[in-house]
This record gives sequence, structure tokens and C-alpha cells, in this order.
Amino acid sequence: MEREKKFVLREVAGEKLLIPVGKTALTFNGLVLLNETGAFLWKKMQEGKKEDELTDELRKEYEVSEEQAGEDIRTFLHYIMEEGIL
Repeated sequence: MEREKKFVLREVAGEKLLIPVGKTALTFNGLVLLNETGAFLWKKMQEGKKEDELTDELRKEYEVSEEQAGEDIRTFLHYIMEEGIL
């Protein structure tokens, strides 16, 4: 999974935000707020993890079922695709 735009994950006042950098900051208006799970998945994606690996990582970290992990990942990927980040 490759990100089309450049973003960095930062924690500001306890909130996890994806902030556009470089030329992306000129075309992407705003910030993207992530919850704890979204920030976890973003970090794993930066490590090059694929969807099946994300499922395994999420299951280990949060002790959830494979079905729940898969649903959470699909929701996250849909969200960041809608935002034009993936």
C-alpha cells in the first residue's frame, strides 16, 4: 500500500494528526485526526506492512478477533482513501 501524498503523524495536545508536508501542504487543506487504532495502523503501514500483516499486528496489539481486526482495517483504509491519503 502506497501513500499518494506525503503526511507525517504527530501528536498535538494528546490528539494524533496526519499533517501534510512539502508540496502536499499546498494542495491538501486541513489535517486528518486519527484515533489510537488509526495511528497504530498508520505506523505499521509506514513499516511496509500489507493488509494481512496489519490484521496480525492489530490482533496482537489489541487482542481482537480476526473478523474485528479485518473490519477495523477496512474501515481505516476506506477513510484514508476517501481523504486522498492512500
